[in-house]
Amino acid sequence: MAYTKKTTATTGSTEKVTKTTEVKEDVKTFSPEDTVPCRSLVSGGLYIEGARSHILYSWADCGDVVDVEYRDLIYLVRTREDVNIYSPRIIIEDEDFVEQNKSVKDLYESMYETSDLNEILNLPVPQMSETIKKLPKGAKEAIKGIASTMIESHALDSVHRIKALDEIFGTKMLLTLVQE
Repeated sequence: MAYTKKTTATTGSTEKVTKTTEVKEDVKTFSPEDTVPCRSLVSGGLYIEGARSHILYSWADCGDVVDVEYRDLIYLVRTREDVNIYSPRIIIEDEDFVEQNKSVKDLYESMYETSDLNEILNLPVPQMSETIKKLPKGAKEAIKGIASTMIESHALDSVHRIKALDEIFGTKMLLTLVQE
């Protein structure tokens, strides 16, 4: 991904010079044998055979994380009929992979409804923290926005809970509560 940055500088009395530079963000590239961590959402065992490598990937229970080769994972994503990705049975935990695959990114961002995210905020603090850390990036951003709104309206006023959210997101939402 690249974007253009323009800067204007004045040289001498009235001359203006515009300099255009292209800034590129680093995009992670995967080789076919690179592995991508995937977490199971299935209660009990889950087995997926890699269509390209023919490796049998197995998860023992819900929440287990297994590294899947890029070539197998990208095949699952591109076939679009695969229930493992789009139902989903596994969550891809590599943010770079998700960012590079629009269909997966869109799916993850739409997976959680506001009521689901509100329920997460009402969990006991340690459980809330663990659950939020496992959410996809889009859901994390949504829950951060919901939490901020709840703090401003005093619907969320537990100092312990807000401190935990600040640690997770690297924010200072507690200051919002203190200032009012």
